[in-house]
Amino acid sequence: MNPQFLTDADVYRRVGGADKLTQLIDPERTGQWNQDTLDAAKQDACNQVLAAAGVQSEHVTDVTDFRDKFPHLVTIAAQKAVILAWTYGTSGMAIPDALRELSTELSAAMEDLSRNRRAHGSVTYSPTASRSMNGAVSVSANTLTSWQRSPFC
Repeated sequence: MNPQFLTDADVYRRVGGADKLTQLIDPERTGQWNQDTLDAAKQDACNQVLAAAGVQSEHVTDVTDFRDKFPHLVTIAAQKAVILAWTYGTSGMAIPDALRELSTELSAAMEDLSRNRRAHGSVTYSPTASRSMNGAVSVSANTLTSWQRSPFC
């Protein structure tokens, strides 16, 4: 399992506080929700963001350090957790327009993370070079004597 780098406060800040989150994901209007639902949403959001960004979870040893180095991933994951908390906590109720718009924005942000990961390469993907070097090397008695670059590179 990937490390969970979100706190409850990260999620609360994205909706205006714990009371607003309760209001958002409490379809029965009991004033409470199951903490396990929020924890599952936070963990799933972290997993999805790490997968999209290509951050190897085995390299995340200090969550505080990770949060400091990648605050944009914390923001994306917290917003994603709000959407997932709604989905998990409401048993399929229609999503409010504001959350639907946020979900669309997050899909684009997650795609950007994935595109950046692919552009920089990974273990399973090697991008083609944007520019190739062509030239000739002259070697004389184990000494590089000249390098001539092709004018067409």
